[in-house]
Amino acid sequence: MGFLKSLFGVTDDNAADEKKQSTDKDFEILKNDGIRALRQCQCNADYAVKCFEHALAIKDDAEVREQLAVALYQLGEYAQSAEQYGKLVELEPDNAALIMRKAEMAYLADEYDVVTADCARILELQPDNSRACLLYARGYMGNGNDIPAIAMLTKAIALDADNLDAYLLRGQQLLKLGDINGAKEDAEKLVAEAPDSEEAQLLLARVNEALGNHEETINIYNKVVDLNPFSVEAFRERGAVKLAMGDKEGAEADMRQVLEIAPDTLDGTTGDFTAEGREGIQCKVEQAYKNINPLGL
Repeated sequence: MGFLKSLFGVTDDNAADEKKQSTDKDFEILKNDGIRALRQCQCNADYAVKCFEHALAIKDDAEVREQLAVALYQLGEYAQSAEQYGKLVELEPDNAALIMRKAEMAYLADEYDVVTADCARILELQPDNSRACLLYARGYMGNGNDIPAIAMLTKAIALDADNLDAYLLRGQQLLKLGDINGAKEDAEKLVAEAPDSEEAQLLLARVNEALGNHEETINIYNKVVDLNPFSVEAFRERGAVKLAMGDKEGAEADMRQVLEIAPDTLDGTTGDFTAEGREGIQCKVEQAYKNINPLGL
């Protein structure tokens, strides 16, 4: 048999080479098809995942694995995406950027212990990484650890005074814990730096309402509505303030807006007030506001 293979120019080595070439070609086709699919449209992510998984079955490849992680993210498979980034981190344990991407996917997957562990590792590698401090704080918040979260947000701000996301989160947490003056400072800083930020204005409105400044609160909510005429939070919370001030008609008008924008926002309220008298409408509005905590306090 060996003589015949030699006679016809076929050897075991040649067969092995041909098989390897065929396998390498299949790998490249799968890899390139997957990348092309992702670039064309996010709707192709499912097909891209299949391409990348088949390619990895042929050969482990860091670039393909990272593309797989991206495709899984686009499909909303955050835990699986984090797992793929984790395998990449095993290859490069000191790559802070990869660890950050893994932590971000873990956060989206509600794996908060993973988030805090990863962020701690990033800060070992890059002590001045404000972005890691911000994500670290989000991980703490996910686990209900508000005090460490505030401390980490303060660190993020100390490292980067322009980290407005950190100011926003810290202000929200301080307000939640009853530190109204601290929350006020952060809210005012945010509005000064980003006056067109809906979230910043909402925080300032909530702070003013907590301080009992009803008229100023209404004025700020008016600004939010000007910025975003479809802000459910602004209409709902402004309506609650109006109701507290005795303006039932104003509260009713805001409730109508809430129900028009988001009909399912309030359980037990249909949004159809046309067949009811004035007293019935007011009762519904009052009951709806009793069923929610519009300021989140």
